[in-house]
Formats: sequence, C-alpha cells, structure tokens
Amino acid sequence: MHSEPLNKSIHKPTLILYRRLIDSLLKGSERTVLLKKNIVLSVMLKGINIIIVLLMVPMVIGYVNTTQYGIWLTLSSIIGWFYMCDMGLGMGLRNRFAESKARGDTLMARRYVSTTYAAVTVAVAVLLAILLPLNYFIDWTSVLNLPGEYRLILSHTFIIMIICFGINMVAQTFNYMTSGDQRPAISMLISVADQAIVLIGIYLLTRITPAGEGSLPHLAVLSCAIPPCILIMVSAILYRGRYRWASPSLSLARLSLVKDILGMGAKFFAITLSTIMVFQLTNVIISRELGPESVTEYNIAFKYFNVLWLVFGIVLNPFWSAFTDAYTLGNYGWMRSTLRMLERCALCMIPVTGVMLMLAPMAYRLWIGDSVTVSTSSNIAVAGYVSLLTIANVYLFPLNGIGKVTLQMCIYITSALIAFPVMSWMCRHYGIPGLLAFPSAVYLILAFTGALQSRRIITRSASGIWNR
Repeated sequence: MHSEPLNKSIHKPTLILYRRLIDSLLKGSERTVLLKKNIVLSVMLKGINIIIVLLMVPMVIGYVNTTQYGIWLTLSSIIGWFYMCDMGLGMGLRNRFAESKARGDTLMARRYVSTTYAAVTVAVAVLLAILLPLNYFIDWTSVLNLPGEYRLILSHTFIIMIICFGINMVAQTFNYMTSGDQRPAISMLISVADQAIVLIGIYLLTRITPAGEGSLPHLAVLSCAIPPCILIMVSAILYRGRYRWASPSLSLARLSLVKDILGMGAKFFAITLSTIMVFQLTNVIISRELGPESVTEYNIAFKYFNVLWLVFGIVLNPFWSAFTDAYTLGNYGWMRSTLRMLERCALCMIPVTGVMLMLAPMAYRLWIGDSVTVSTSSNIAVAGYVSLLTIANVYLFPLNGIGKVTLQMCIYITSALIAFPVMSWMCRHYGIPGLLAFPSAVYLILAFTGALQSRRIITRSASGIWNR
C-alpha cells in the first residue's frame, strides 16, 4: 500500500534533474540554443559511431590480416590526400553559407551551394581523368615498399577507392552546407547510418571467408561505396524537404562566385595541402621505414586515444559556424565567454588522457586480443600528439570560422616544406615516437599562436598578420 508514494519519492529527483537539463538546453540566445541541441545530439551519435569503428577494427584484421590491414590503412591515407582537389571549396562554402544566412540572403546561400556542387564536380572529373589511366603505370609495391605479389591487388583496390572517393567528394558538399547552417548533427547521423551498414557487411564477409584470407578489393567496395550512396540518398530527400530553399540548381551556379568562395577557400586549400604533407604522410612513412605491421600498431594506438578528439571534436564542430555568425554580427562578448568555456573543456581532457594511457594495455587486450602489440613508447607518443591536437583546435576552429587563417597557413606551409625528410629520418632512427615528435611540435606552435591571435581579435587589438 506504500509502494506508490515510495515510487513517486524515488522518481521525483530524477524528474527534477531531467527538467533542469531541458531548461538548460533551451536557455540562451537562438545561436546558443541551436549549438546546445546539435552538441547533445552529435555527442550521442558520435558515441554510437565510435563504438561501430572500434568494433570494425578487429573484424577487418580478422577478415584480412595484420599486414594487409596496414596496407589498407596506408592506401586509405593516400586516397585522403586527394581531398585537396576541392581546392578549399567545401570550407569556403561553409563560411560563405553561414554569412549569407546570417544576413538573411537565402538566394545567395543557394547560389553558393549550387556553384560549389558544379565546381567540385568539374574538379573530380579532371582528377579521375588523370588518375585512372595513371594507375596502370604506378607500381604501388615500390611506392609502399611491399612484396611484388601485391601489385595487381593494390592496383584494383586503388581504382575502386578513387572512384568511390570522387563520388563522395561531390556528395560531401551537402555536409559542408549543413555545417554552415550550424546543424552538423545531420551529417553525423548520416555517418552513423552508413558505418552501421558497413559494419554489418564486414561481419557477413567474415562469416563466409576463412580468417585472414579476405580480399582488399572486396573490402574497398564495401567500405568506400556505401557512404556516398547513403549520403546521396539522404541529401536528395532533404533537398526536397527541409532544405528545399538551399537545393542546388545548375541555373543558379555562377562562375563569378567560384572566386568569391575560393577567396577564403584558397587559404583552406593551402592549409589542407600542408596538413596532408605533415599529418597524412604518417602511414606512408611508417610503411616505408618500419613496415605495414607498424602501420597497424600506430593506428591501433591512434584509434584508441583519438576517441578523446572525436568526442571533443563533435562538441567543437558547431562552434566553427557559430563564430562565423557571431563575428558577422559583431557579438564579441559571446565569442569571449565561449572561448573561455572551450579552453576549460580542453584542459579537462588532459587527465582523461592520462587515465587512458594507464588503461591502454588492458583496453587493447579486451578490444583486439593478442593480434597486435603496441609499445609503451608508442602509446605515450600518440597520447601526447592527440592532446596537443585537441588543445590547438580550440583556437583553430573559431579562427577558421571567422576567416582569420593566414598565420596558421604560414605555419602549416613552413612545416610542410620540411616534413617528409625530417619525419622519415626521425622514424628511421627513433620509430613511431620519433616520427610523431614533428607533428606534435607543429600543434604546440599552433596552440600558442592561436591563443594569442584569438585574444587579440576578441579584444579588437589585432593588426597585420594577426588580423588576416
């Protein structure tokens, strides 16, 4: 007879907490409320995505083997280099779209979207026209320092990956648009859906294929074809519904707007190209200097510690376009308080990284068993690298949002000019920790200069390169 009052007393604190959370979520300016909603949804979706990725790693290793998994990761890195071929159009669209919407000019926003789709399609067509014939003359086994038996397999795998990449590059314009609309959770939801389908597909492959005897071309078809197909279908639906006002049309594409988008996008292109030379060469250098097995070791450690950046990155991502909106409207007070909050959040990640470092050996055993061994020195190096990456991006994302990227562009370009010989030499003599010392130093410099530049801009005392 007393159960009903007891249940009410138990659930009352929970109900109060729930209401407070909802009130907190809906409190603040329109920009802040939109940010909170997207961050909460993105965190939930990213959590699911992280679980999927972690489950996928041992499945892929079991489907192929440790050596071929290292080869797969290296080829994926090489394909990633070609993202520079959008010449910064995607990043430029993100900022221009946010600016146009902040001013209420939806027609111009739609023109930017249409022009970006057209320009990226042309860039991809040119890229494929060059790379597909060229692939038959490239000996990938020599490039990656691998046995000759892999030559035909690598050639076929590259063709599949580069075609799917080209289609995905055009489709990704939709994600840049939704990010410019301060709704990155939409692209996150699409990513979760396609990764879940890929995971199911890989699981089915492991059930019909003997362990370690999987096919890299089959893996490429499954992993690379599904994401663009899902993205195209979802974007087509949303362009007929929620985003009808921003739907692309060839008649709205303007050649004159390409220069406007690239005015900012050209700097992002230079940054992207430089980051490829500094950060995306890692797998290739490790493969050449230490072998594909070491690529697997590095990537296991990176995927583990990178969970921190993935979580923090989804919190940070909506602030890019939010800072675009705030800067366009001259809301410096909001920018100041928000940056302080992001700094505190980043600092909280450091002790979490320390805990992850101590638990790493146990986590690896539970995750992938004994199939891969990761050294303590590699764990420490990757943990430090990811921590510096996280701290630096606290300042780089807002600066990217307001278009003040000249200083970081100069740092990236300078680093890129010396990256390959320095990283190769350090990898050859000091292994994975030696290689990671260089990109870690780059992020340390970017964090320091980014903090100074952000404060100067917010206090309106920036001049010269600090304000460009």
